[in-house]
Amino acid sequence: MTHHDNISNINNISIPYHARVSVANDVVNQVGPNVSKGGRFNPATQQTENWEEFFGSFSGTNFTVTPGEGHVIIIKANTQWRPDTF
Repeated sequence: MTHHDNISNINNISIPYHARVSVANDVVNQVGPNVSKGGRFNPATQQTENWEEFFGSFSGTNFTVTPGEGHVIIIKANTQWRPDTF
């Protein structure tokens, strides 16, 4: 994922079916320290759910991650994500 100073840094990702993640914090931890927010659209509530950094720690909704669903990652610097899979 490449960070840009002049445009938004929203990256759309899909969670692999064999990823070792169950909640948003797992994804954030795997992507690393350059993440400022993870989010998803909850079809049941028709609302977005966000897990975002706030003064060095994450808060919000540590939502359940469903493999195959689309999610967003917002980055604050260049980073790579190689999902831990089984």
